[in-house]
Amino acid sequence: MRVIAGKARGKKLLSPQTDKIRPTLDRVKESLFNIIGFEIRDCSFLDLFCGSGAIGIEAISRDADKVYFVDRDSSSIELTQKNIESCKFDSTKYKILKADAFEALNSLANKGIKLDYIFMDPPYGFLDIDKIIEKISQLDLLSSGGLLIAETDIDDSISENIGKLNKTREKKYSITKLSFYERTEHNG
Repeated sequence: MRVIAGKARGKKLLSPQTDKIRPTLDRVKESLFNIIGFEIRDCSFLDLFCGSGAIGIEAISRDADKVYFVDRDSSSIELTQKNIESCKFDSTKYKILKADAFEALNSLANKGIKLDYIFMDPPYGFLDIDKIIEKISQLDLLSSGGLLIAETDIDDSISENIGKLNKTREKKYSITKLSFYERTEHNG
């Protein structure tokens, strides 16, 4: 695992030593950031179910303004912290939260935080993907023009429209699928 572009380009990241954490493949990560493009600069980004932190680290490396890393697993949080420290990023560029996804979303909303990008990569077989997306919609966490990206198993089914969020794009890579959701003002 490595950082693909930006300030930390080429930096090797520590990989999880457990099969509970499934890192995003480099080609999927590269495709994701090619889709987002230069809009990542100066944005706010949430890496939900962060695992090793690789996606959020890529966002910081590409000049995101603030990245929030969330995971409830202590070993994931520790791994994320080590990977961030090895990249020597400015500590004002990120915040790490050890919390359940629903708790973290509530906490961010209570602080009035709006996110330009939310990337969520729940464990395969996670049954509450629609509920997490519904919570994000209810809490109005996405900024105007914001984008939610859900990485799932290719066979996982996610609703097309969830609250104020509508699926606008889907990309498939071998056993992985990225689903892109945008906020609409007239729905939900």
